[in-house]
Amino acid sequence: AMREVYAPFLDAVRGKHPRTPIVVMTPLYTAREERIPSLKLDWQQRRDYISQVVRQRIKAGDKKLLLVDGAGLLGPTPGDGLVDGGHPNDLGFYWMADGLAPALRRALGLH
Repeated sequence: AMREVYAPFLDAVRGKHPRTPIVVMTPLYTAREERIPSLKLDWQQRRDYISQVVRQRIKAGDKKLLLVDGAGLLGPTPGDGLVDGGHPNDLGFYWMADGLAPALRRALGLH
């Protein structure tokens, strides 16, 4: 279902807001993907698809679109940034903010 709606959704947002910076983040790491192989494959496929859609639009000239890899946002030991294996705790949110800051600065022209 995500494959059917993601690209049209991104295109609709861009169509209504052609000059607005858009920062797209791929899905975060969760501990579930490590425990259940089919979930890890699904997670990787979703990450790859989102990256592909965004990279295509950037290559086509969308200079206001940025991609952030959510898999790397939870620091060097991502499990430590999760309260229950799936949701960020205070440390996880800190790491996310720290990881998103460079993309947000670029998007806002503050670099």
